[in-house]
Amino acid sequence: MSDAPEVMDEDMLMHRIKAHLASPGVYDPPTFKEMADRIKELGLREMQLIGESLEDAKRIKELEAQLEKAVSALQVCEQSLNEYIRAEYPYNHPVHVSKMQRDIDSNPATIVLAELKGETP
Repeated sequence: MSDAPEVMDEDMLMHRIKAHLASPGVYDPPTFKEMADRIKELGLREMQLIGESLEDAKRIKELEAQLEKAVSALQVCEQSLNEYIRAEYPYNHPVHVSKMQRDIDSNPATIVLAELKGETP
């Protein structure tokens, strides 16, 4: 079954306006009440969309605030883990330096922060 009959049913007022404009002697124009009802319906639909947009914007702000807190906490974790790693390898020996760098590079907080920023660690 095609969608054409459904479209006509959904927007009969528009079809009536087009028919009247094409053949004013054959088709009557829509009544004032029909036009007023359409304007009211469109206004309500627009208000609903605005309400949904405002709800979406509020939710986005909430999620951004949560993300900011999470990033801040990850940065603290990253610093704490890196300080711990540096304490584990206190000597400037080449073996200690390479192990320390390996552990700092594999710090999970550093990896997640890099992913959030769109960088590769």
